[in-house]
Amino acid sequence: FPGKGMLFFTAGCLAAILIFYADKNIVLASIAILAVADPVSHLVGRTFGKTCFILSPDKFKMVEGILAGIAVGFAAAALFVGWLPALLAAVAAMFVESVICRPGMLFMDDNLLVPVTAGLALYLVKIAGLLAG
Repeated sequence: FPGKGMLFFTAGCLAAILIFYADKNIVLASIAILAVADPVSHLVGRTFGKTCFILSPDKFKMVEGILAGIAVGFAAAALFVGWLPALLAAVAAMFVESVICRPGMLFMDDNLLVPVTAGLALYLVKIAGLLAG
């Protein structure tokens, strides 16, 4: 339906805010990964992608897009958290987006799962003592 992507983008941002409200840097990094990594991964994958990601069940995701998503997601998240947490969150978010989110598999859109996954990764890193705050 029209506007589905924007609706789930907003829902994903809201979910990150509601779940991780106690740490604004986790919220901001999660939303940053959603805002830049997800669209870049799709754009690069469709435009320059040549290699199908082996774990993508329907061969819908391209390795080049995933790597681009990780790179820009890392850069965006690093504005709010350290480099190691940013890298781990970007990798986790792009992994979930690449393996779990495929057309027709789940009702949940990747715009909902990406920020929640990134936030969960950052929260676990915080518990492990690698994220200040």
